[in-house]
Amino acid sequence: MTARQATDGFVYFIRAARGPIKIGFARDPRKRLMELQIGTSDDLSIVHTIPGTEDTEHALHERFGHLHIRGEWFRAGY
Repeated sequence: MTARQATDGFVYFIRAARGPIKIGFARDPRKRLMELQIGTSDDLSIVHTIPGTEDTEHALHERFGHLHIRGEWFRAGY
């Protein structure tokens, strides 16, 4: 087990009303959505979750690197 893989949880995909998608990791994605919603005027929604670890999250960041905007935010696309 690596340091980043300390606990299992969910990789979430949260979409902002204006389009970008945040790929992140949390044990409780709904709680994380509420925390993120406080910091933005855009409506946010969970579009998908998958069971995983922080390693799963980082692999998805690499997979969608060509769509990267900033931080954990990505353009919607393929």
